[in-house]
Amino acid sequence: MTDQPLLTVPQADHHARPKVVVIDDDPDVRDLVELLLSSDYQVALCDSGPDGIAAVDGSVHAIVLDIHMDGKDGLWTHDVIRKRFSHVPIIFFSAGNNHENPCAVVNRYRPFGYIRKSSDMSELKVTVAKAVTHYAEYLRRESQLLVADRLAAVGTLAAGAAHEINNPLGFIMGNIEYVLDELRHIDSVTSHNDRDELERALASSLDGARRIATIVRDLKSFGQSETLAGENSADVEEALDLAIRMADNEIRHRARLIKDYGKIPHARANKQHLAQIFLNLLFNAAHALPIGNAEHHEIRVRTSADDFGHVLVEIRDSGTGIAPAIQDRIFDPFFTTKPPNEGTGLGLFVTHNLVESIGGTIQLVASSPQLGTIFHVTLPASRSPARKLEPAPARPGSAGSQRRRVLIIDDEPLIGRALCRMLAPHEVVGLSDGREAAALCQREYFDIILCDIMMPEFSGADVYRHLAASQPGVEARIVFMSGGVFESHIARFLDRLDNPVLGKPIHRETLLELIEGAAAAAPGAKTVSLCQSAVG
Repeated sequence: MTDQPLLTVPQADHHARPKVVVIDDDPDVRDLVELLLSSDYQVALCDSGPDGIAAVDGSVHAIVLDIHMDGKDGLWTHDVIRKRFSHVPIIFFSAGNNHENPCAVVNRYRPFGYIRKSSDMSELKVTVAKAVTHYAEYLRRESQLLVADRLAAVGTLAAGAAHEINNPLGFIMGNIEYVLDELRHIDSVTSHNDRDELERALASSLDGARRIATIVRDLKSFGQSETLAGENSADVEEALDLAIRMADNEIRHRARLIKDYGKIPHARANKQHLAQIFLNLLFNAAHALPIGNAEHHEIRVRTSADDFGHVLVEIRDSGTGIAPAIQDRIFDPFFTTKPPNEGTGLGLFVTHNLVESIGGTIQLVASSPQLGTIFHVTLPASRSPARKLEPAPARPGSAGSQRRRVLIIDDEPLIGRALCRMLAPHEVVGLSDGREAAALCQREYFDIILCDIMMPEFSGADVYRHLAASQPGVEARIVFMSGGVFESHIARFLDRLDNPVLGKPIHRETLLELIEGAAAAAPGAKTVSLCQSAVG
């Protein structure tokens, strides 16, 4: 198993040159600075403050800013950029004037450097190099802090998950033991009441298993790395619901959770980053409340769109609030009011930096014993919704009306056999070797191919490529199955395809509907006679 960071900081490609944004309304100066820096950096030239603000994103390592420009000047531009990217080094570049006091400007705005245009331009190059190095070191330290905070959160999540899993697991095991014992003594005279009780026990076990599957799915989704889930459009409500489920064990003993979701666009963000942001804020809200008095306290989560179309998320608790004397320090690293061993002081620091990294803002709106604490998170809206892969719906009246020929490819024989039972009365062939299955597809026709994506030696991706090369069109009939994609190249492979992907465990109704719909939509779809016997 390879070591992978639990959470990465959005930043420029490590193999690419650092990006420097130059904002200056003098074209001669811009050309000169570009000539000076272009051999070492990616240089983005902007002729105004608004253009410069639009050019600054999470990949920028330094900004060279003319503080005297027509219209929106550099100082205004500095303030706007600082609200979104508080740590990116900004170097003031000034021609100077009779009214300018460099010391006063530096003391007020705290730029990384202040350079006069009349000075030797080599000074600018040296200062940019220092700024880029400084910011790269900051990103490295932040990445370490993110990992530390994630590890601290893992302990809380693990305890909550263990508690939630143990409950359904207990009655599942009890029900299964009861059913097995009854089946040993069952005979033809078993009463209807006995059979009804067996059915109830099995239905209860199935419900418990589905609860466990939901918990595991949420844990996988929350822990997924950015490289595996780096979409730039995310459903904010889905991320909130994920965080709420993860924080449930901390919240329910302290407060009632109230959701007030409005009509909002998707956010230009990564869902796992959003879940981390909201989870930290929910933990923070829960820990501001006492245990054992949940009926008298509430945590309210509200979503809306602001006047500019941005997504606004409000998280409010009814706690005693944050003392005014320390409100300015809450986003500082390692600052905490919790007792030793109960907090790292990284939660709000990490949250602030994650929000900033996706171009959003986080603000402590109010905090007092009367109001509790209110945080606002503002997120940029996405231009397009996140792509969701959903099973094709079955045609009306078609479910069960035609017998399909199905190939199941899964390296776990128990899963393969369970799927064969679930798919009755379709004709099913089950194989555990991807290479053997690909060869069989060259000899026999299948309406649909259910293929595990992660298999040793010959993976689901290998099966797809083999069929695409040897029998073009057959690969379109593949429906991939996944218990969790752990390799980035597999995630990228799936993202390029239109083939459906089913997450394990798979519900029978979902599987039957998908097979019927996908098989009917497949080019040249065939059916098999109902008198043919099932295989496997």
